[in-house]
Formats: sequence, structure tokens, C-alpha cells
Amino acid sequence: MPIDLDHIQRTMREADCLADSATVDAALGRLANDITNTLRDTNPLVYVVMNGGLIFAGQLLPRLHFPLEVAYLHATRYGHALQGNLL
Repeated sequence: MPIDLDHIQRTMREADCLADSATVDAALGRLANDITNTLRDTNPLVYVVMNGGLIFAGQLLPRLHFPLEVAYLHATRYGHALQGNLL
């Protein structure tokens, strides 16, 4: 069931900011450094889980300065059904 535009706009207006952009940027920098130090000599395959991981991956991947491959997967709890019912 699609969410209507009014609901989306109301949610954005009422949302609380948990971390400002400078805090997120610093955390991404630390994470990129840790990942680089661990994986720089391994040519890893990095999977982005759609859709939730798209923005995060788009900010993190350019900071990883070593060879890597990127792929994506779409995870769903629906199985073969058209909609979910139980978690």
C-alpha cells in the first residue's frame, strides 16, 4: 500500500534529528578508515542492501580508496506472497 504525500511531509516535519550532518560525516570518515585498513589488500565484494542501504553506500563507497567490487541485493520478508503479514 503506497503512503500518500501528506503523510510523508507530516512525518518529515515532525521528525527529530538524531545526528547532524557533521556528526554523520565524521562517523563515515572513521568507518571508511577502519574498513580501508582492514580490507585494502583483499579486493572485496561489497553488497548494498536495497533500498535502505542506498544512501549510506552512496556516502561510504567514495571514501574507500582500494579495489573493490559492488553489487546489490533486494531483501524482502514477503517470500512468494504479494504482501507481508508476520515478522
